Amino acid sequence: MNTASSASPTLPAATSQAGQSRCRFKLAVKFTRGMTNSLFDDQQKIGSMRPYHYIAPEPNCHRELQFAAAVIAERPLLHQYEWRLRHVRSLSENAMQRLPKTPLCFEFSRHKEPKLRIQPGGTIEVESEDAFCGQIRTDDDRRVLTFEPNSNPVNGPIYVEGAEPHDTLAVTIHEIRPASGQAATRTAAPKQLCQWLGDNPPHGVHVCPIADGVIHWSDQLTIPCTPVRGCIATAPHWCVPTTGPAGSYGGNLDIREVCPGNTVYLPVFVTGGYLYLGDAHAAQGHGELSATGLEMPAESVITVDLIKGQSIPGIRIESPDEIMAVATGKPLERPVANAYAWLILWMEAEYGWDRWQAYDLLTHVGEISTGYYDIGTAAAKINKRYLSAR
Repeated sequence: MNTASSASPTLPAATSQAGQSRCRFKLAVKFTRGMTNSLFDDQQKIGSMRPYHYIAPEPNCHRELQFAAAVIAERPLLHQYEWRLRHVRSLSENAMQRLPKTPLCFEFSRHKEPKLRIQPGGTIEVESEDAFCGQIRTDDDRRVLTFEPNSNPVNGPIYVEGAEPHDTLAVTIHEIRPASGQAATRTAAPKQLCQWLGDNPPHGVHVCPIADGVIHWSDQLTIPCTPVRGCIATAPHWCVPTTGPAGSYGGNLDIREVCPGNTVYLPVFVTGGYLYLGDAHAAQGHGELSATGLEMPAESVITVDLIKGQSIPGIRIESPDEIMAVATGKPLERPVANAYAWLILWMEAEYGWDRWQAYDLLTHVGEISTGYYDIGTAAAKINKRYLSAR
């Protein structure tokens, strides 16, 4: 990383080819604790001390690079810190490395042969089948467990060159696109709700078209399409979990914040990291009551970075506005406490907070996001605007 002088930086020119649909580059600004986390003001283009990946919406990204240069030039404070603008790649959709969804995988195993090897900073496109293994495409379809008894198929493993135990993978999700133009859900077993609702729900398969960013639940009711990845994980070294539960390695988190625009941090337990992801939902509420989101086959665009020598105790997520720590367990009160504790320790280690002051602050401004309630996954969150206001 180069140290900037007081002169405005000269940024690399972007290139474009006919037929390109996106241009990718990485902008990383390293600054000390206490500086604002919003160097691009309302545009929120840079996260807190993390590489920021931006996908330009235009075929030619000269305009975006010029915008970044202008922002840096207009803020003299940035010249006191290190900066780097690195043009990562300018690729057409066809040229990008693409990971096909088959064969389906139902475990987060360190023993499988990697399906893809990438360098840190690589951007790839990952296909995935829906949680029903593609068996439900109409309201008349049924899940046939004799054909495929498992659920939540994932894609992987993805081997990240240079990743070693006690490192961290930073997975930035750029896009999650519906692959079939529809999503499906069903009225599954109510489990703990049986005490109040009874235990005989109808099968209730429900297929919903998706068009123009909207899920058509019925002719009268629509839901915004806000895709999430239910499963994301690195392979643990102590067992081979299925894609049903979750843990410090990730897994079936079903957290709404594993979504486009956010970065998911995962601990590395084995050489190469062995990254998996799948189980896309077109939308999902907190708690995922029926254990079924609006399940859909999907195509995701992600960038995978490697943070060397940083060991984290569990999953972290960073959005443009918030940081959050994720924990899993039962009863749900346990992961809530665990997630808040990990968030407090994160604030202490990287943002200079005294742990007890952070504990006090989170009592008043902290927020909770929950995954599937019967697994017991919770994310404890704080808005970034509080982090530098000690």
